[in-house]
Amino acid sequence: MRYIQTIGAILSCIAIALFCLGVYPVSPNSPDKQVIQAGWLFTYIVTPMFYASALFVIPSTFALFSSNLRNKYNITGKPWQALWVLNILISLVFIVLFGVSYLLL
Repeated sequence: MRYIQTIGAILSCIAIALFCLGVYPVSPNSPDKQVIQAGWLFTYIVTPMFYASALFVIPSTFALFSSNLRNKYNITGKPWQALWVLNILISLVFIVLFGVSYLLL
């Protein structure tokens, strides 16, 4: 469970960093090639990373609401508790974003 929580958080952080690096140079005056590259990066790299992170983070985060499971998988120290809280926030963001996107489709 520790690995799942860690991998999910790392994937989210990498996806956010790639998104920022890909979108930062794009401006209204950017050439079309740069805008298309940012779109490809978002569509084929960042979005799948977010989906993979959601597949890892959401179920394991909800499972860890049980104190028995937290004790069983030794997620009891402050760093692990902080990672779990971070993944709770990431899960809530994913649920809201996926829910809104589902409703808009």
